[in-house]
Amino acid sequence: MKDHLIKSYLKLIAIGSIGLFSGIAISCNLIDIPILLNISKKDKQKAATSFKTLYTLAAPPQAIMSLLAATAGLVLFFRTRAKGRWALFTILSLLPVPFTLAYMGPLINKPLLEMADNYQPKIHDDKVESLILRWRQAHSVRILFSLMGFGVGLGTVTGLF
Repeated sequence: MKDHLIKSYLKLIAIGSIGLFSGIAISCNLIDIPILLNISKKDKQKAATSFKTLYTLAAPPQAIMSLLAATAGLVLFFRTRAKGRWALFTILSLLPVPFTLAYMGPLINKPLLEMADNYQPKIHDDKVESLILRWRQAHSVRILFSLMGFGVGLGTVTGLF
């Protein structure tokens, strides 16, 4: 009985965390990025500083939710019979973190964050909008990983597969 309760809490944590991750990520793409693009048409420097504010607020909870979901998935992998599905869930839930660190961080986030701190119009005006657009495209990959993880987790818990 106690083991069943622990597994239930772990499933709630796993699916809830990756679900929240997905929701925040989708919100960034559908609400925040269009606002940043609109700002960039009027004031490119403000768009870069607004990106920094968005990134500073959203990145830590996003990383925590991804890691929390992956950790719960990993524990469920060892404690349940649905090992393959929880392994897939864990991988999909964790993928946004290395993707961000290896691709988005150095190629998109770092330049935008540096622009926010040391904006030089002659150098940066042409780059802000294109980096924000690249960020939205790359961020869509993170959304895809998290939604697939959410689907696998929900399907496993509900018995759909």
